[in-house]
Amino acid sequence: MARGSATRYGYEAKEFDSVGVKDYPLTCYQYTIRILKFYQQIIAELRDKMLIKLMETPYYKLLDKYCYDIIGLSKIVGEVGNIRRFPNPRKFVSYCGLNVTEKQSGNTVSQNQHITKKGNRILRFTFYSLAFVNVNKKKGLDVFYERLKAKGKHSRKAMVACARKFAVYTYYEMMKCHE
Repeated sequence: MARGSATRYGYEAKEFDSVGVKDYPLTCYQYTIRILKFYQQIIAELRDKMLIKLMETPYYKLLDKYCYDIIGLSKIVGEVGNIRRFPNPRKFVSYCGLNVTEKQSGNTVSQNQHITKKGNRILRFTFYSLAFVNVNKKKGLDVFYERLKAKGKHSRKAMVACARKFAVYTYYEMMKCHE
């Protein structure tokens, strides 16, 4: 690198210096902050566009209920499409992958029940995270969650049960939007 070009960029080159910056960590932090601000601006623009598109659907009324946020409701609407294709909430919950399996052999039923996870993983994660927010903000599912915890359920199993209940609420609320 020529000595003249190094001084032009504000760095005084020494005889055995390689290409570099005197205050490297500070410069890295400054660029990282600029990149993060840029991404925050993009996220805000995308949220605004998602809200505009959501307002064109009949489901925008749900934003005020049960701790739905723009991104969560947009994921649900995008993945589900038309809710009227599901004849009952059981089929919808099965599509979301939150239905419970039962193993039977003769007259005995297994006590180890778990969700199938055969449905849409994006919806399953969305309902789980929305139920988590709902329980933490005490918006309705917290009573159900505490009742399950009092019965001795593990906290994750209780949260999955809340996510299933949240999916059923969503089914009925989305069906109301079409009436």
